[in-house]
Amino acid sequence: MAISPFTNSDLFEIEVKFVEITLKSGLKGILVIKNKAQEEKHKDKITSVRTQWAQPNWKENWKLSEESHVFQEAMGEKRFDYQLYRRNILERFLKIWDIIDEKNMPIPVNEENINKLDPNIASYMIDEWLKKTNPSDVDLGN
Repeated sequence: MAISPFTNSDLFEIEVKFVEITLKSGLKGILVIKNKAQEEKHKDKITSVRTQWAQPNWKENWKLSEESHVFQEAMGEKRFDYQLYRRNILERFLKIWDIIDEKNMPIPVNEENINKLDPNIASYMIDEWLKKTNPSDVDLGN
């Protein structure tokens, strides 16, 4: 069977494990579990969110880059905005999650709800998406 040059349209999963912690300030915060030691330390308090993501094809990748540039009048040119790029990834490629409300009803994946995500969770998901959709040194044989 021949290898296809087209982007796989299957969604892929990113799971986020996290716990609520009390910060030194007394405020509540979210700690994303990133390793086995953290997982062992917080094993009885871990919550997880399972998400499904799309992999971009050429057109979507081009649009992501293009829409992540902003015109800077002082410079008279468009500049790449890394924070806008990360936001665009989240809003464009996150397709499904298993977050439910207090009545056990699914909370839809949309811009309004994405904007309510804890920044640590959102950043972790974006970082994982970037890792999964870009070749690593191992993938490249380095």
